[in-house]
Amino acid sequence: MAEKTALLLFFISSFTYLASFASVLVLHKNERQIIRTTSILNILAGLCGFVMAVLVLVTGVTANYTFSAGSLSELIAMLSPADDFSIKICPYAALFLLIIYFISAAAALYSRSYLNEYTAEHVQYSRFAKIAIISAVYPLFILSMAMVVVSNHSILFLCSWELMSLFSYFLVISDHENPKTRTAGFTYLIMTHFGTAFLFVFFVMLYSLSGSFNFSAYTNIGHGFSNTQMLFMFTLILIGFGTKAGIMPLHIWLPLAHPQAPSHVSALMSGVMVKVSLFAFLKCLFMFLGGANLTAGVILLVIGAITAILGIMYSIVESDLKKCLAFSTVENIGIILIAISCAIILNSQHYPVSAAFALCAAFYHIIAHALFKSLLFMGAGSVIYSSHAKNMDDMGGFIKQMPHTAAYFMAGVMSMAALPPMAGFISEWMIFQSILLTLKDPQAFIKIIMPVCGAALALSSALALTGAVRMFFSIFLAKRRNADKYKHEAKETPLSMRLPMLVLAVLCFVFGIFSPVFIYYLAGPLHSLMPVSGLNINLFSHNALYIIPVSSQLSAISPQAVFTLLILFIIGAVVIFNYILPRRKVRYYETWSCGADINSIMQYTPESYTQPIMIVFKNIYMPRTEVKTLHNEDRLVIKKVDYSQTATMFFEKWLYRPFIKLLIKAAKRLKKVQLGYVHIYLLYIFVTLIIALLSVRL
Repeated sequence: MAEKTALLLFFISSFTYLASFASVLVLHKNERQIIRTTSILNILAGLCGFVMAVLVLVTGVTANYTFSAGSLSELIAMLSPADDFSIKICPYAALFLLIIYFISAAAALYSRSYLNEYTAEHVQYSRFAKIAIISAVYPLFILSMAMVVVSNHSILFLCSWELMSLFSYFLVISDHENPKTRTAGFTYLIMTHFGTAFLFVFFVMLYSLSGSFNFSAYTNIGHGFSNTQMLFMFTLILIGFGTKAGIMPLHIWLPLAHPQAPSHVSALMSGVMVKVSLFAFLKCLFMFLGGANLTAGVILLVIGAITAILGIMYSIVESDLKKCLAFSTVENIGIILIAISCAIILNSQHYPVSAAFALCAAFYHIIAHALFKSLLFMGAGSVIYSSHAKNMDDMGGFIKQMPHTAAYFMAGVMSMAALPPMAGFISEWMIFQSILLTLKDPQAFIKIIMPVCGAALALSSALALTGAVRMFFSIFLAKRRNADKYKHEAKETPLSMRLPMLVLAVLCFVFGIFSPVFIYYLAGPLHSLMPVSGLNINLFSHNALYIIPVSSQLSAISPQAVFTLLILFIIGAVVIFNYILPRRKVRYYETWSCGADINSIMQYTPESYTQPIMIVFKNIYMPRTEVKTLHNEDRLVIKKVDYSQTATMFFEKWLYRPFIKLLIKAAKRLKKVQLGYVHIYLLYIFVTLIIALLSVRL
């Protein structure tokens, strides 16, 4: 009964998304009506999908459906002669469907007022000229992500994957009049198809080995691979899915595309779409390849550490708010990869229970990041919506005009910085425990590399705290900088934009304080992905007050106790300083500033805040210095000096730019064969045909 109910809710949700798309075609001339109708339908579809995912997680059922009846049978036979298309909703898929549907429903509610601003004729700073296109593509984008998760057939999976890429591309270039948007969209399109090419090779090889397109035929197919074959197949999925996830050095599209998309779309892309890539990567890695091998785990560990460190280092020196958040997403992908690599290493060394704990840590950080990064992108959208400023150098003091947004944003940056009792703190604590679990491996190089990885994770966490403080004070504290550039006065956003942020902020606390209860429901997804017997029952105890690692040598943690101690500490500090210690009479004076009026020029800017870090890591940042001097009319008196330093993107400078130059040079040489004569082109075709026939003959 639960299986049929889950399938029914899934199809109701899917058809509601299609109805949302159809409503745009009907109401294409009325932008405001389009926004109202599509937001309602998208919210309803998201809620149906959310209920379905919760049902599967709670009951642990697996729902299957095969598209082999009716008018679809002939089309399916043409596309896939070996198998019928099928979908499968297991607890592992339900975990990611829960993220997709919940965040998409919150983003749909957020967009109700957010997109209304761009229909106003007086808004010229960043108007989206294609409201109808955005509203039409949005539900298709969500549906394609859901289809990627439930696909149980390689052709259906690749088609859904490609549609997800194309729909997200159309959303990224919605403001196509902007040259930066077109560049970001083109880069994203190139990189996502680059990754898809590797996935195509991966599934073709699986088909050649199994003779089937169905995922069920690929289960544990990697157990028969040699180490070389395993490493080759692992490399294919690492590049294929890692490109969309944003691992370094394949991340180049992410900090370009996320800032250009509408903020509710950025929340989906950062909070959800990159998680869909991780879903597929984990599925291929553990269900198909059997967890890979030790070499693959070490490679992933190094890549994850580099991604985490460089991601947060570039994030804390960015002034563009959404680009700063995009680089933070790269950092968190690196942290998740570290947890996954721990699971691979432990599983390859025959510690399946410890590997399961590391996978639980990865799952929980995926959930935590989906919550706080979606919240932060919505908060960034609210700030941009209200202030019309995108650069943090032009912000400041918004806590007075936007107190609710400031409170919700604070919850997001606390979780991003892994401060207790937030969800991000619990997930990173579990990842640190996973690193310690790998030290039981007897091999010397593992005992050397894992502490280095732990130190890298600790450094990224410290830098994330620095970035969180910098981001909050730059936006909400002190005085507003460069206020003369903007005529629009900042004010609090509408309720439909604040409500999703409130829900996400509360969940950041709830998933931190009551994390043992939620970890209990990760048992189903874990066993669907990697069946493990003998897992410590305390880890998945429904009424547990502690999170207990599988090793008795490691420490346990009680999030409720941590939260209680924090509350008691705050209350105790208030009582001591206000009622126990002698109270001094406070006298207030104006700030002394050498007789000059206090203004925004005298305060720290986001760039100056991280200047010491850029100096310390100058060999990594390779900063470019720019000084602009403004004189008076007779050029005798200096009125203003602007000093700025920007970081050099390492991979962009030393990898992508040389490759593009080489590609252009090769294209110019190949241009010589284009003589403009038809008979020459026919000769090319004839020679190619002869070579192809000879290769088949041989």
